[in-house]
Amino acid sequence: MRRIKCVLALIGICILISCNQDTPEESTPVVKKPLMVVEKVDADFIVTVNDIVNAEIAAGKLAMAKGTDKRIKNFGRIMVKDYTKGLAKLDKLSKTKRIPLPDSLSNEAKQKIDGLNNMNGKDFDRAYIEYIELDHKRAITIFEQAQKNCFDKEIKATARKGILVFKRHLEAIFSIQDSMH
Repeated sequence: MRRIKCVLALIGICILISCNQDTPEESTPVVKKPLMVVEKVDADFIVTVNDIVNAEIAAGKLAMAKGTDKRIKNFGRIMVKDYTKGLAKLDKLSKTKRIPLPDSLSNEAKQKIDGLNNMNGKDFDRAYIEYIELDHKRAITIFEQAQKNCFDKEIKATARKGILVFKRHLEAIFSIQDSMH
């Protein structure tokens, strides 16, 4: 009789323990934030744009400091202002899409900026405007390709808007060039 009471007590304890344990269906699921994945072409475009924009800001700061022509200084100020705003939007987009961005300029961009930094006077003004023209033309090509080849809607919209900004700046560059000759 004693054994039966012990067995019944053990069965009762087992039942109580099993009732207190959560079953997989009853437990609160752990919700993980989904990892947003973009195509490689989209991520590569954003990284390239980051480099272009940071280089434009660096060159614009040099123009403000080293430019001898008032139009060069003013244009440099516009570049810094416009591209700083663009960089903030790009940073937000890269975080949303979980695209890691480098902390520094590419070697190619760094060499170009260093080359500009080594110039002074009217040589700087001419080199700066030439650099900006070529860089804007290259950027427009990159943005047009992104509009065709990228998959993500937000990244395509960024490319479309970027083209307009670069074209507007290019018109200003041509105006400055015409007045320098």
